[in-house]
Amino acid sequence: MQALKGREEWHFTQVVAVDAQFMGDILTTFVETSPWSWYDWELNSLIRSVKMPWLEDHTVTQATFTIEEETHFIDFEMVAKGLRWVLDDLHSIIDPQAKSISRAVRDNDSGEIDAEGADIIVQYALFGELVYG
Repeated sequence: MQALKGREEWHFTQVVAVDAQFMGDILTTFVETSPWSWYDWELNSLIRSVKMPWLEDHTVTQATFTIEEETHFIDFEMVAKGLRWVLDDLHSIIDPQAKSISRAVRDNDSGEIDAEGADIIVQYALFGELVYG
């Protein structure tokens, strides 16, 4: 068999669309669960405060929170950025979470993303990598 010459790998991008409810569900799940698990045992500190506006259906549209003395802001655009980075870096994420996040985006079904998945997406949005847990 003759060896292939030229390119050794190919990259594919799949275009998918998710709606505002999908983004809101991820952000709501995050602020209701994940920040309180961002505890730094070495610094003995926890996220201090979370401020967020709610829609009538209790969906979070954006959040501002403080870790130590640093304030972070996240909204739907940041969630989208986090999703893009997560989908580009699926190989380094815990396998069940990678599959759930990928399936959720493909099917526009935020119900596939649990607290851990939302936490991963937001950490990628804020830090470009997993920092906590």
